[in-house]
Amino acid sequence: MQKQKLLEDFLKYAQTHDEITQLFTKDNTEKLPIHHAMELGNLAITKLLIDYGALDEFIYSDAFFDKDKRTPFDLACVKGCQQFILEIIRYTAETVCKKVPNIADRLLFWAAIREYYDIFAYLVLERKANVSLFDARGNSFLHRAAIKGRLGAVKFLCEHGVKIDHQNNEGRTALHEAAAAGKEEVVSYLVDRNCGVRFWDKQGHTALQLAEEKRSFNRGEETRPYKHIVDKIESAECKVQ
Repeated sequence: MQKQKLLEDFLKYAQTHDEITQLFTKDNTEKLPIHHAMELGNLAITKLLIDYGALDEFIYSDAFFDKDKRTPFDLACVKGCQQFILEIIRYTAETVCKKVPNIADRLLFWAAIREYYDIFAYLVLERKANVSLFDARGNSFLHRAAIKGRLGAVKFLCEHGVKIDHQNNEGRTALHEAAAAGKEEVVSYLVDRNCGVRFWDKQGHTALQLAEEKRSFNRGEETRPYKHIVDKIESAECKVQ
């Protein structure tokens, strides 16, 4: 309660003294006022800060990280109230988009990195965020989901227009990543959706070769997913021939 009172007093001071720049100044924990508002779960103050532009420049970067590398939205999620975080995401997307048209895409990167797939789905379905974006390394959202073995996210992305055979800066597709990581279910799903099985990465490896290499390095039960992956991709390659 003391922190909330301090935040309310600070906001009143900033408004009455025309010190709006204070709303964008970090404290000694590298938190912005918007961090504290979301951490407290105070919807009214959070919305007011958003109205003043506290999230106009939001991007998943140091500018919006506290000392523990958390964004304001992360602190809202830590609060644990699903209704609160979804309302904040909705309000941010609707309000900020008037000044920053691609705010939904920026939020989508955050949701994908943090694996908040319910929020990801809302941004894609309701705010029309672009599922075909990729990061500086060329990784698409599908690459991220595939390497983590998030089958539900992989299905959602494929069903909503993501390019299944997009290659990152290393020449790897989602199939490469899933095969190398031993994500058997993801590999099976991608192959069943007719992804390309003969793409080479920049090291000259196909997804099959990566899986075979991992199988040879592992022992016992650790080889099982790779054996199934190899069998699945080999079967798909035979159909291509």
